[in-house]
Amino acid sequence: MTGLVRSVSDVMRNKVSIEVEKGILVTEEAREAFTEIKLGSMDSFQHVTAASQEQIASMEEMNSTSIVLTKMAENMHHVVERFKLK
Repeated sequence: MTGLVRSVSDVMRNKVSIEVEKGILVTEEAREAFTEIKLGSMDSFQHVTAASQEQIASMEEMNSTSIVLTKMAENMHHVVERFKLK
């Protein structure tokens, strides 16, 4: 009977050991997947940040151009007013 108990105990220990190893592998796979997601998210965030900075620079350039064009229009208006026939 002791041999049978010992045999059942060994079988159960092996099954538990196998299940623990499976759990470790699944946990490792999950960790790797989360790491990939994290890295992908960081890359996406950096891409969005770079695109936002480019868009801001473009908007600043358009604003500067708009200011120059407004000044040119004002100057042209003054020139037209100066030479306007009365």
